[in-house]
Amino acid sequence: MSTVDEYLSSLNTQHHIIGKMEFEKNTSIKFFCPVIDTSVAKFLYVLMRALKPKKVLELGTSIGYSATVMSLAISDFNGKITTIEKDKVVAKAAEENFKRYNVDKNISLLNDDVFSVLPKLNEKYDVIFLDLYNGLYLDVMEGCIRLLKKGGILIADDTLFPVTKNKAFFLESNKKMDEFNKKLSERKDMDSILLPFDDGITLAVKI
Repeated sequence: MSTVDEYLSSLNTQHHIIGKMEFEKNTSIKFFCPVIDTSVAKFLYVLMRALKPKKVLELGTSIGYSATVMSLAISDFNGKITTIEKDKVVAKAAEENFKRYNVDKNISLLNDDVFSVLPKLNEKYDVIFLDLYNGLYLDVMEGCIRLLKKGGILIADDTLFPVTKNKAFFLESNKKMDEFNKKLSERKDMDSILLPFDDGITLAVKI
C-alpha cells in the first residue's frame, strides 16, 4: 500500500455505509458477479447525498450492494431506484438483501436482459449507474444517454480496466471498454471526466 493509499484509508471512515465484506457475508449465495469495493460505495453514497436524485437506473444489480448503498443515501429525499439483473438466482439474492437492509420499498428490480428492458423504458432518469460486464458498456451507451434527463449524470464503473487489468482474460472486453471511453469523451451532448479512482469511475453529464 502506498503512502497516499495509507493516508486515504486512515480518513475513509465507513460508518455511514455497509462494507462490502459484511454485505457479501450476509448474502445467501456465494457465486455472483463482483460488486463495487467499499471505497467506491462510499463515493457513490456521498455523490448521491449531494445530487439528491429522484430517479436512478442501475444496469447490473448483482447481489444488490450498490443499489442498497445508493438507496440508503437517497431515501431521505424520496429517491427511487430501478435496477436490472438477468440472472434469476442472483436477482433473488439481491431482493433478499434489499429486505434485510430495509430498502426494498425504494428499489424495483427487473429480472430480465438489459437489452430487452432498455428499449421499453421511457422515463427520464436523474442518474444512471453502469456496472455491467465491461464488454457491454459500448452496446448500452446510446440507450443510457437516451434515458438521461438533461443535466442527468451517467456513472460508469471500472473504466480504467484497459490499463489496470491488462491481462489476456480481459483483452476483448478491454478493447470495447477503451472504445466506450473514447466515444463517450468525444460526444458533444455529454461532458465527461474519468477519475483515476479504484479501477476508474467515469462521470458524464448530459448537456
